[in-house]
Amino acid sequence: MNCSYEIMSLDGKVVSKDILTGNQINISNLPDGIYMIQLFDKGASIGVKRL
Repeated sequence: MNCSYEIMSLDGKVVSKDILTGNQINISNLPDGIYMIQLFDKGASIGVKRL
């Protein structure tokens, strides 16, 4: 499955996005805070979760 993802700050700003190539996403470069992640498969949203 080729999924893409977007990581957003709580104000809705996309702070990171890419193609998911494995089962982990490195978020160590993001400042401390609360983020939302949205997963996409073929352009359709398949999940949203708070990080």
